[in-house]
Amino acid sequence: MRRKAGLRGDGGFSLIEVMVVLAIIAGLIATGTLMLGVAQRRKLRQETEGRLSALAAAIEQLKSNDQLQRYPPTSISKLTFSGFDGAKWNAGANGKNVGIETLYVCFRLPGISVSPSGLDAEGAIGNTDGDTASSVIGKLQKTDLFEYLDAWGNPFVYFSASDYKDATKVEQYVLGNGQEIKVAPLTNEKSGEFQRLGSFQLFSLGPDGKPGTDDDVAYGKM
Repeated sequence: MRRKAGLRGDGGFSLIEVMVVLAIIAGLIATGTLMLGVAQRRKLRQETEGRLSALAAAIEQLKSNDQLQRYPPTSISKLTFSGFDGAKWNAGANGKNVGIETLYVCFRLPGISVSPSGLDAEGAIGNTDGDTASSVIGKLQKTDLFEYLDAWGNPFVYFSASDYKDATKVEQYVLGNGQEIKVAPLTNEKSGEFQRLGSFQLFSLGPDGKPGTDDDVAYGKM
C-alpha cells in the first residue's frame, strides 16, 4: 500500500516535519543575530557617550580650575599658554581634524594637569589624517597630532563657541576609513541658531560617519 505524502513511517520524520524544524532553527538564528546587533550598537553608543562625557568634563576643568582659564580654541594656531606658540608649533599640520587635535594638545601642554579620564586606552586615540607637529612638547612623546576617537573609530568633532559664531565656519575631517568630509557646527533645528553659544560643541558623527544625521551623538543632547 502506498504511503500518503507528508506521513512518516518506520519511526522517522516526514519531509514536512524536517522543514518545520529547520524553519524554527533559522528563525532563532536570525532573532539571535538581530539581538546581538542591537546590543552591539547600544554598547558602542554608550561607550561613545562615556568618552564624550569624559572629554567635556576635562574641558570644563581647563576653564574653571585655573588651568587654561578659557575654553580651548578650535585651532591650535590660536592656542597660547605659558609661552607656547601654537601657530609656530602647528606649522606642519594639514588643516584637518583641527578642533579635536587642539584638545589633544591642550591636555598635554606643560603646566596642564587636567586629563580626560580613561581616554589614553588603545582605540580611544588615533591619527586618522596622519599629520605631525614641528616638535615634541610637554607630555607629548611623539610629534603625531592625535585625535580622540569615538567607539566607531572616527575622530570627535570640537568647536569653540568663539569660532563657530561665523555662519561660514566649516572644518575638514578625516574618518577612520580615510574618507574626508566637511563638518559645520550644530544648529538648532527650529531657530537655526548655533547650539551651546556660551561654551563649545563636542560631538560624534555616529556609526554612519555623516554629519547632521539622526545617529549623531552630541554632548549636551545625549
